[in-house]
Amino acid sequence: MSEITWEDILSGDKTDTKDPTKKYCAECDTLLDGRNRSGFCKECRVKQTGGIEGLFDFLEDIKFHKKGNLLNEQTKGKFDPFMILRFLSMNTDILWLVNIINHYQETMSKEQIYQFLVDIIPKHANRFKYIKKSKQEIENSEFVQEYYQISPKEANDYIEILGQDWADQIKTYFGGMK
Repeated sequence: MSEITWEDILSGDKTDTKDPTKKYCAECDTLLDGRNRSGFCKECRVKQTGGIEGLFDFLEDIKFHKKGNLLNEQTKGKFDPFMILRFLSMNTDILWLVNIINHYQETMSKEQIYQFLVDIIPKHANRFKYIKKSKQEIENSEFVQEYYQISPKEANDYIEILGQDWADQIKTYFGGMK
């Protein structure tokens, strides 16, 4: 491997001075951060997929835009029927529809599922509300785990059986802090 000199750089010869220990975008040679596994920067990924970032773009099209044109060869890998149906099932108004689709999910292709969802799911103006535990429930679970030296699942079972008031007493025993 030959050494690159300032004269080479100034003359335009051998300008490949990329650090071999770092990752660069395969299309535009932009330096990538360490978390990037695709080999492309965000701008090039968006160009390749036609602007599709992921799951929520498909969900928005199914529930709001109703165009049905997002799924193609480049975006097929980003369409996950299980996750789409999971998010749609959080809306109790369409839960029965999602349940029917879920029964036939294995016999349908991704394109069929996507088009069927676009056609059958009614247009909604509401956004998705992801159900999650409150901060107090998570905190109480951690105190119960610590007190009894048990797994998170077991701690949640204890709290479900004995109640949040009981878990609050355990938290008080620790003085409210770990």
